[in-house]
Amino acid sequence: MNAVKYLLRKKEYGLKNKIENIEIFTQRNNRFNPSVACSPTSSAIALHYKGVEDPINNMQLEDYLVYLALNLTQEEKQVLVSVNGQWILNHRPFQVIPIMEYVCRKLHRNTKLSWKITFEDIVKNIDNNNPVVCLGNFSSISYVKGHYNCIIGYDTDKRTVITHDPFGNAHSNYKDFNGENMEYDFSIFHYDGNNFSCGLLF
Repeated sequence: MNAVKYLLRKKEYGLKNKIENIEIFTQRNNRFNPSVACSPTSSAIALHYKGVEDPINNMQLEDYLVYLALNLTQEEKQVLVSVNGQWILNHRPFQVIPIMEYVCRKLHRNTKLSWKITFEDIVKNIDNNNPVVCLGNFSSISYVKGHYNCIIGYDTDKRTVITHDPFGNAHSNYKDFNGENMEYDFSIFHYDGNNFSCGLLF
């Protein structure tokens, strides 16, 4: 069954689904750049659910991902540039999604970067108990613009997603630091005018 027919069938029955027993992490207590560490923290939520434990010296998993991103060898950087272009070295390494994919794959080989994550992709991944890390634009409901969340559920009737938001509750303009089981319209993840997002599949 192709993705469109799959979603139409979901729509017909008005289904919803959510991954249970998936722990939330907050970026606010991160060791490295907590205010902008949404990508590694969202990735850590997904990796931990997939069985990856805090790897060294009791370092938080999200901090370890940042550590790996900040300590790429010159050879690793050259490989990443050859695949993605020089632009990836012009930003904080842990904020660049191809770099985050690269370091996540060191811990979980099934991690996969996608530049075009649709609502249909969310539905299929959640139904297979695979969380999805997606980039959204939250400026319509908060002061935050580009921001990654770990998507753990969906509602086809409302076309919404359930997320663990590592920064807190966007509906409160992030005054509420608890981002567990947030429900956001998927249009928030239509980044830069597209009807899809980029991120990581696990």
